Amino acid sequence: MRSERFRHSRPGWPGSALAAAALALGVAGCAGPDPASDPASSDSSPASLTADQIDATHAIAASPIEAGRAAGMSIAVVRGTDTLLIEEFGHADLELGVLTPPDAVYEVGSVTKQFTAAAVLLLQEEGKLSLDDPLTRWLPDYPVGDRTVTVRQLLDHTSGIKGYTEMEHLWAELAPLELPRDTLVTLFAAEPFDFEPGTAMTYNNSGYFLAGLVIEAASGMSYEDFVEERLFGAAGMEDSRYCHKDELTPNRAKGYEPGDDGLHPAPYLDHQWPYAAGSLCSTVRDLVAWNQALHGDGEGGGILTPESYRLMITPEPLLDGTDLRYAKGLAITDRDGTPRIGHGGGIFGYVTDLRYVPSEDLSIAVLINTAGGASSGGIAGQIEDVVLGAPAEPATAPFEGDPSPYAGRYEGPARGQRITATVAAEDGQLTIDTGGGEPATLSWRGGDEFADGRTLYRFIRDDSGDAGATAPFNELRMDVVSGHFVLRRVDP
Repeated sequence: MRSERFRHSRPGWPGSALAAAALALGVAGCAGPDPASDPASSDSSPASLTADQIDATHAIAASPIEAGRAAGMSIAVVRGTDTLLIEEFGHADLELGVLTPPDAVYEVGSVTKQFTAAAVLLLQEEGKLSLDDPLTRWLPDYPVGDRTVTVRQLLDHTSGIKGYTEMEHLWAELAPLELPRDTLVTLFAAEPFDFEPGTAMTYNNSGYFLAGLVIEAASGMSYEDFVEERLFGAAGMEDSRYCHKDELTPNRAKGYEPGDDGLHPAPYLDHQWPYAAGSLCSTVRDLVAWNQALHGDGEGGGILTPESYRLMITPEPLLDGTDLRYAKGLAITDRDGTPRIGHGGGIFGYVTDLRYVPSEDLSIAVLINTAGGASSGGIAGQIEDVVLGAPAEPATAPFEGDPSPYAGRYEGPARGQRITATVAAEDGQLTIDTGGGEPATLSWRGGDEFADGRTLYRFIRDDSGDAGATAPFNELRMDVVSGHFVLRRVDP
């Protein structure tokens, strides 16, 4: 039996199949929710995880807490209208020894972005703005030069505007301060663009900060009021709100970060700065309610019209036609040939993950009140595999051509830095070294495309006619889902 220090019982939910399975294992508190109060429930009999699945999920959640890498955690797993598991682990407050309560409230970080995107799409439905509006329609003083940056490009991270969270010195100085909001805009607007709008993609909090200002200008409401009234209210998210450090929030989990001698309280962050890029607070139950309101049963719910919903979950290509895997506030990845829709978040003291598998009508929410000690996305992925089974390994074929023309050094802008990728040909295969560890061996996907796990690489041939037979490639496209980096060959 695992220690009750890490997993807590949920009183008042007797009689569910899930509770019976948990008690049969000699563990307390995996009861299903009260159907009268749970937005994910219906009158139909709830489905259940098997005893082995329950035990495996407990082990996944408890592992970082038992290892001292996380203070606490809340998890929800819901398929259709059947709540498979909603449970809390560890502590909401280590100093006071407070166990994580039901409906614990966490800062959700960049999971906020899908709410910002949905707000923009609602305003487009109402004719108050267009995704194709230039940013300067709403923020006429923003210095774009002779470029056109659209609202659409703010949402899919293709604007090229400098990301303020990658300006480390600025971010460290501003984070604890309460200053006028336009202070931050003035500072990142003075920075040069990372690339021309629409030609690449780099995950960008500045774009979503600006999108929040556009929402306010177009709606005549504060971002906070718009999201709470038009989105939280419509989805039945009663325990969600804009985060404020100076307000009392019932059941709020305190944030922590790991240090050399254990966990420490997270640094102070004034929520003037994450804003529309990351300043919402929520619970796992509310996030499941949001998934249901947004996605319905996989074809769209009641938040957006079907047309707006398809816009929100459909990645749009770069100006040159290159496909992306990020839509509007949501990453679209692949699970056994079918889409997985989701987003993670990380902010001072918290990491989060909210995902949806349309083919299974499956929602998984993982909220952790510790940043830097455990991967919310990794935990959500493990739970997904417990529920659905591990996905098949992607099919690969040996590369039968000559790898030497691909070899070389490629450089270009990435998130907050320039990245150098060194590609080498070894024993008939390609390896790549981006400076983050040991070189990785690339698997061939056909044509001039290769992969390393979820990262995709596409080599672009030099069409100038003067590159020579031994160096036909002058560009490497590196797709990491949250970024599509355009790297130019820089061989001496």
